[in-house]
Amino acid sequence: MIALVGAYAAGEGESWPRPADLTSLIDVAARHQLTPILESALRDSLAADPATAATLRRERYHTARRQAQLALLAGPFLDALRARAIPVIVLKGGILADRDYLTPEDRPMQDVDLLVRPGDVDKALAAAGDVGLQRFDDAHTLDFDLGFDATTVLTRHPHDLRQPSLDLHWGVLRDWIGTRGDGWLVTAWERAEPASYAGRAVLTLAPADQFVHLALHLAIHHTFDGLLWFCDLALMIRNHGQRIDWGDVVTGARRLGFGGALTLILELLDELFGVRPPDGVLRRLAPRSWRHALARRLVRSRVLRLQPLSHLEYLIPLLLMDSSRKALGTVWRRVVPSQRWLELRYPETRWPLHYVRHGLATARFAVRTVRGR
Repeated sequence: MIALVGAYAAGEGESWPRPADLTSLIDVAARHQLTPILESALRDSLAADPATAATLRRERYHTARRQAQLALLAGPFLDALRARAIPVIVLKGGILADRDYLTPEDRPMQDVDLLVRPGDVDKALAAAGDVGLQRFDDAHTLDFDLGFDATTVLTRHPHDLRQPSLDLHWGVLRDWIGTRGDGWLVTAWERAEPASYAGRAVLTLAPADQFVHLALHLAIHHTFDGLLWFCDLALMIRNHGQRIDWGDVVTGARRLGFGGALTLILELLDELFGVRPPDGVLRRLAPRSWRHALARRLVRSRVLRLQPLSHLEYLIPLLLMDSSRKALGTVWRRVVPSQRWLELRYPETRWPLHYVRHGLATARFAVRTVRGR
């Protein structure tokens, strides 16, 4: 499967050698959201295997159908934002599918990520209500999203997240770095470029900022788990490497406090797919510490074997933070959050039982990390 992503990113997917055992490969492709790419690579060799061909075509159809549903959901909202003069940046797959993949259906999407400025959040939520979108009814409140999370999910089905949805963002890595990422976002907004989604004029991040966002999204949000997001980054280097200002990439990752995470992403892209930035980029990143070395050891072995890393979702980001002091501060805020955080996170719990409930949740995550599941 790693070889397939490398061949696809190099524009050589059709030359990828078909393995003997397709059943297990299809299962792995599904977990990594690569079934459409697998179908594209095998399409001409499946004449003698109609059952497998039908399975893969069905998955491609579902991907295309989901993309059409997302575009229909996003279109009226984008119109409402434009009517209120609210600029919006479309993130990740909403731009990459059409721009970087051989066909849009090769890039599955569960939702569409939209970014607005923090000062436009209230107006954007009002615009969502005007077109019939509601906030998904998750475990915490909108006040928690506004105060601490910097993202909320908009949908027409507030109790069923399997349905198409829009992720509305106004911050970056807020749960890990608080408001320290706001300065990077200001610069990203200044450099944003024109783009199109769902037939509407929108903005997209400049190549350097897009690479930083995709890399840290994979490293921190997904804990390096998911070949689809590696494919996004490999395609960015292949297709836009000449336009990427690597100095801005290094500076951006450092400003966000995750130069070590970017280093590990670049090393894995080289090792897995033979895709690398220009000479000297890795040398410009932050010096490696024992924490970064431990993170690399934990991540590399599992990525190479395509093993899940979700049980390390809280440990790996802490190890990859550039500042030990900020990593310790993050641990403290996670274990002993503020009273306001607890009240908004557990609104149905009476004070001071918030601390008991949060303590139990923290203990469960600790046990999961140690046990590996």
